[in-house]
Amino acid sequence: MIKLCGMQRAQDIEAANKMLPDYIGMILSDGYRRTITPDTAITLLGMLDRRIKSVGVFVDDDVDYIVKYVTDIQDKCCRHPDVIQLHGHEDAQYISALREAFRLNGLNDISIWKAARVRNSDDIIAAFALQADCLVLDSYVAGAAGGTGVKADWELIRRTVGRCIESSAGTAFFLAGGINCDNLAEALSVSPNVDLSGGIETDGFKDADKIAAVMRIYKINLRCAKGGAGMEINIMKKRKLLALAMTAILAMGVFTAVSYTHLRAHETTLHL
Repeated sequence: MIKLCGMQRAQDIEAANKMLPDYIGMILSDGYRRTITPDTAITLLGMLDRRIKSVGVFVDDDVDYIVKYVTDIQDKCCRHPDVIQLHGHEDAQYISALREAFRLNGLNDISIWKAARVRNSDDIIAAFALQADCLVLDSYVAGAAGGTGVKADWELIRRTVGRCIESSAGTAFFLAGGINCDNLAEALSVSPNVDLSGGIETDGFKDADKIAAVMRIYKINLRCAKGGAGMEINIMKKRKLLALAMTAILAMGVFTAVSYTHLRAHETTLHL
């Protein structure tokens, strides 16, 4: 999946609607470069293609503030963010409280994601222990909550997430931090889920051409990945059929040198 974060303007949503990413993100906490007002969030959500899910990003806000923000948006445009992404110092207790508040207010359909700024493997392990619905593993820059355009330590993430996923019931994660057209293919080798913001901007604003270019690269890689998986499955099926055929011939007692040679030749033509 792919998420395009930091949407601020109507033309940003128009560009997203043309290319259909899985998610778009909006910064809803005050005080950040890409922060938008509640009125702007309502406008952008109203424009957003229904096939695209929306993510509201908050940083160290009170649970009650987030719930009120979400319900106010829903009251005014009949749509609320599909996901709330927490990008501050929120802990497991906070996530549990937010999930319960959503339940009490009839907002059970909202997923809760947690971003983690990765300095070392301990940061990743701690993030997986938070019981969020999904994680965003971002780069660490002192004094910045995210969206810095600095590349995360992908090799560290690659080495650490395998054992974390096994012990956390398969919690998914998005890779974030410094992803752009030039390194998107490499990022997708670390995680099939990627989160971009600065890499689709020019002079601090979303660039429709960069959005289109990133989405083309992403879709090409997605098709290649699906094609590779399909080929693997077909090869496995063919191997099983060949094994069954050999077993049947043996059972009939007619496994001659000719039949064996024929089957081996057939196996070779399948490039097995």
